[in-house]
Amino acid sequence: MRAEFPDVYIVADDVFGRNYSSSHAGRWDAVTAYDVYGQTLGQLGSTAAALDRLETILSQAKAAANSVGVGLIPFAMPGFNDKGVRDGHAGAPRYFENRSQSLEGDLFRAMLADVVVPKVDPLAENILMITSFNEWHEDTQIEPTAGTGGTTNVDDSATGSDYTQGDYYTDYGYLYLDILSQETSVFQVDFLSEALDTSLSFTTGGDEDWFSQDAEYYHDYDAAQSGDISHDEESYLRTKVNGTGTVSFFWKVSSERSCDYLEFYIDGVRQDRISDSEDWRNMTYKITGSALHILEWRYFKDGSIDGGDDCGWVDKVVWTPAP
Repeated sequence: MRAEFPDVYIVADDVFGRNYSSSHAGRWDAVTAYDVYGQTLGQLGSTAAALDRLETILSQAKAAANSVGVGLIPFAMPGFNDKGVRDGHAGAPRYFENRSQSLEGDLFRAMLADVVVPKVDPLAENILMITSFNEWHEDTQIEPTAGTGGTTNVDDSATGSDYTQGDYYTDYGYLYLDILSQETSVFQVDFLSEALDTSLSFTTGGDEDWFSQDAEYYHDYDAAQSGDISHDEESYLRTKVNGTGTVSFFWKVSSERSCDYLEFYIDGVRQDRISDSEDWRNMTYKITGSALHILEWRYFKDGSIDGGDDCGWVDKVVWTPAP
């Protein structure tokens, strides 16, 4: 297969348990695991001990894979319960079952923040995997629900608890997508620096975040794009520079003419703005003073009407300190 398709990136579902071997990893471009439950939650329940086990598994697998030039894609899941379709597996609720005040989503958040995100691997392009496939009815989904059903431990089995085993389940809405976004936001910032071809660090916010994309760009096949906002909303991108120097960048906009704008600010003072359909344009500004300076790109919409692609782009940010 490699001989016929040399550019195919092969990821193996190959990690199960501790002491993963580098001799297995060497055949692949990256390794991961689908079955998080079987090697952690299934043995230790929804507990901190299960997360400690996962941390050990990931640390050993990453060391083994990296030793032969292979990346690790660390893996997580929100919980597990397949009682509705088969017997033999204990359920793993989506909260810490040995903590009385633990809430829906606590397990997933801790698994990401404390174990999985710290193990993302540049050799695997900083990818992580969420076991969210639910065709087997294992209660691993993170896709949104209606969010209106509340919380219950009662099911429709003959006893009212055969499926839940007394554990509580919540109609969680967008909770898991929000957790995933929050706990991986650090990578979005890194991706923005890469998309903008600079070593500067960025923050993003407003009603929606800016993001890296490769459909529109001026340089090096990617650029930053403003968030998908609605009327009377904004999306901003910020960075800091120190002292006197020159900043340059390329920007582009596609918006409602003279109503929705892409703007650039230095220390809160607007320098320029563009609207309508403006192709890539190079902008350069001199900055003076010894203090820390805030640079901000902001896309905002007025109260009605959409136009064009309804967003702005920025690329190739260059900060040149004065000699």
